Amino acid sequence: MFRVIAAATLMLVGSIDAMAAERTMETCRIRAWIDQLDDDRFAVREIATTKLVAVQAAAGLEAVVHTAESNCPEAGWRAIHILSTWNRSGDAATQKAVKAVIARWSASNDQRLMRLARSLTVRPQPSVQIVWGVAPGRIPLSVM
Repeated sequence: MFRVIAAATLMLVGSIDAMAAERTMETCRIRAWIDQLDDDRFAVREIATTKLVAVQAAAGLEAVVHTAESNCPEAGWRAIHILSTWNRSGDAATQKAVKAVIARWSASNDQRLMRLARSLTVRPQPSVQIVWGVAPGRIPLSVM
């Protein structure tokens, strides 16, 4: 009986260690992507932004928020873009986490953070494509 319990305990500890190692690796990847938000190469910044948007907010929220609060213009703008994308996501937990950040920034006395909070609450306007000429099912536009 003791051997069975000991074996089960070792398997449980081993799985906990594996989960902790996976979280540590995820944290390292997120930190690397955060650092790449201010890279000299545009393509590197774009890839890092795309990867961070795909990460669950729970994993990368604090690092992205810290970057948004930093004085680095490029990385800060990209961090706000990531937060905005997370805020528009369909995931309720992600939206709740971003809304908590917005509430914290809105309640602060820092004007810059208050502006950042306002920028996250404004929904982007849909772009309108103007088609000149007559297309099936469309009303022609004329220039006066």
